Amino acid sequence: MESTVIGTSGTLGHALRDARLRHGWSQRELAARAGVSQRYVSELECGKGSVTFERLATVVSTLGLRLRLETP
Repeated sequence: MESTVIGTSGTLGHALRDARLRHGWSQRELAARAGVSQRYVSELECGKGSVTFERLATVVSTLGLRLRLETP
């Protein structure tokens, strides 16, 4: 699994979009695989919208990424 340091919602969005594109998936396909809406995927990638940990973790897992929380 890939590990990416996420500092902002924008960084998170870029990491998710890059991983999705590496898989060759559309936002709609990722949403279907993760069990979330295409709109939610779009909002994550744009760095806006409400992010719940459970739904984010599902998307991250679907993309084969690893989410690691670090404290400063």
